[in-house]
This record gives sequence, structure tokens and C-alpha cells, in this order.
Amino acid sequence: MRGWIELCSDVNWIDYHGMWAKKARDGSWYVLRWTNLVDAGGDEFADCPFECDVKRIDLADTPPDAIASALRSCGYRLTPEGVCSDSGDLIEPQYQDRAILEMCIGYGLGAPMHTETGAKHPLRIRAAARRVAEELMRDADKRDALLARPVNAIGSTAAEYGRGDIDSALNRGAGSTDPAMIIMRKMHGK
Repeated sequence: MRGWIELCSDVNWIDYHGMWAKKARDGSWYVLRWTNLVDAGGDEFADCPFECDVKRIDLADTPPDAIASALRSCGYRLTPEGVCSDSGDLIEPQYQDRAILEMCIGYGLGAPMHTETGAKHPLRIRAAARRVAEELMRDADKRDALLARPVNAIGSTAAEYGRGDIDSALNRGAGSTDPAMIIMRKMHGK
């Protein structure tokens, strides 16, 4: 996978997990996140056990408090020296962006752009997801359309979801009579 870097993968990524990233010309990152659904969720996924998500994250557009929360969830924090663990170990400077990226994706940040699934041929499934990611890197109109689409029941766009922003969708749904929206607004104190 030319131009892609491995963020974290098991030696046997097909049977467990894998994550690869590529930086786009606009400064955002595209991440392929491979999951063996049987390993992650059980035999109910045996008919379609493989999934490869395409996520897009722009760290410059991600709120600093969301990044700080992602790092905290893994036992890290940003210091003037860089990314530091709670025990005081500093991540080497050349790996800090990758570490932040991996922690943010693991925390749930990143806009969901596409998902490939299948029961056979894991390399082909990952390749199909990679081709979609690379197409989105080249086609700003298609990327923007995917970022603007709603991706959850409260109406968050992919871009909002990717930044961890649920307030925008809840504010748009202020007059909604949808029970799910009403419950979410109450839970969020709106």
C-alpha cells in the first residue's frame, strides 16, 4: 500500500485488527480501520466477518479538548515538550502525530466516510476501501458531499461526528418531536 503508514496492526491483521493512515494534500488524514467482526463481536457476524472502515480526520479542525480527551483515555497528555504518558514517558517527536491520530480514531473521532464488508478475500476488501479513500483525497466535491450527510439518528453530519460535535445536531433538532431526539436533548441538558 504505497504511501500508507501502519498505525497499529496485529501481526495477523486479517484475524484481528489493523489500522493504516495516509495524509492527504489538504492536511487531513484518511484511516483504514480493519476489524474482524467475529473476533470483535462474536459468531453472529460469521456470515460477513470482515469490515474495513474509511475515516477522515483533520487534526487542525478537531477541537483541542476532544484531542485532549482522546489522549487522556489512553493515559497520555499534551505537554510543552509533546505527547507524554501519565508515567512521564515522552513519545518520540517523529511519532507524535501518528500517536495522536491513532488515539483520536480509537476514541471515536474521525468522520465515517465509507465501509467495505465481506465474507472472503480480506485483501480485496481492504483494497476496495483504500481505493475509495484515495478517490476522496482527489475529489473534493465527493468528499464534501460525504462530510455533509447525516450519519446518526440525531442528524449529526459526518464532519460534525468526526469532530465529536453533537451540539450542532441537537441544536438543529430543537423543535423535533422525534422521541430519540427529545431524549438526547434532555440527556445533554438542552
